[in-house]
Amino acid sequence: MSEIVIYGDSIMKGVTYDESQNRYKTVKARQFSRLEENGYKVSLFAHMGKTIDFAFQAVKKFTIKNPEKTVAILEFGGNDC
Repeated sequence: MSEIVIYGDSIMKGVTYDESQNRYKTVKARQFSRLEENGYKVSLFAHMGKTIDFAFQAVKKFTIKNPEKTVAILEFGGNDC
């Protein structure tokens, strides 16, 4: 089984604003279920407020410990002001 590791900020984590409750919430739907259905193991390392500086260090550390992992998806800064 191939593994895909995903790093990102709140957007990749699935955080959205719920106007009816006047607060942020995490979408419960599995946005990566299609990958899992096709035999991939998906590891999501997305956190609110993380930046590309965090990603650089995290990916560097992960690839040193796990050189056999070949696919990484990065998403940062899409909602920065």
